[in-house]
Amino acid sequence: MKPFIQLFSLLIAFIVTIPVFGYNESDLVKFKALNACQGCDLSEANLRNANLTGANLSGVNLSNANFSGANLRYANLTGANLSGANFTGADLSRVDIGGASFSRANLSGANFTGADLSRVNLSRINLSRANFSYADLSRVSLSGTDLTGANLTGANLTGANLTGASLRDANLSGTDLRTTNLYEADLLDANLTKTNLRNANFNNAYVNFTRTNFTEADLRDANLNGIDLTTSKLNNARLDGAKYCKTQMPWGLLNDDC
Repeated sequence: MKPFIQLFSLLIAFIVTIPVFGYNESDLVKFKALNACQGCDLSEANLRNANLTGANLSGVNLSNANFSGANLRYANLTGANLSGANFTGADLSRVDIGGASFSRANLSGANFTGADLSRVNLSRINLSRANFSYADLSRVSLSGTDLTGANLTGANLTGANLTGASLRDANLSGTDLRTTNLYEADLLDANLTKTNLRNANFNNAYVNFTRTNFTEADLRDANLNGIDLTTSKLNNARLDGAKYCKTQMPWGLLNDDC
């Protein structure tokens, strides 16, 4: 029996040391050859620092794949499964992402310059220090998302849901935030210079505006009831028609519209 036990032990050890990948190896070979693989399974594939410019990954399973530092400019990721994928520092500028799933993905430091992300669900994921300059984020769900230090210069965020999002130290200069939901958002030290907040409703919203910069921002007709702007910078901000009730301004408490 002893030789049998030794043989069995060696067999088990061999099986345990065999690398197990989630992706289909032939799909990965095909993708590397064609830079396209619609509907393939590339889950858990390691594509770190890869040059994937213009790649067609429409409908591909990319869950838990590693794209850190990869170049995905102009890539087609429509309908792809990107849950749990790592895009740390990846270049996703001008990418097409409609219908993609990003749940649990890490997108910290990723570059989305000029990308169309409208209607995409980016709730509760890591987007800290990501670059969204001039990107289309209209009607995007960013509820509970970490956008600390993110660059949102000139981005379109009309109708976006930023409930509970962290925008600490984020750059939102020139951003369009009309009809955006900022309930319980954290804008500590955020830059909203020349931001369009016209008709915005901050009515009793639990928003942290500590040291927020509203220089030259458009706050005309905004509902500022119940919010605290005591430490905010409002140099040359447009406040025509703004509503005040229990509003803490740098010059005191305003109850004009109670």
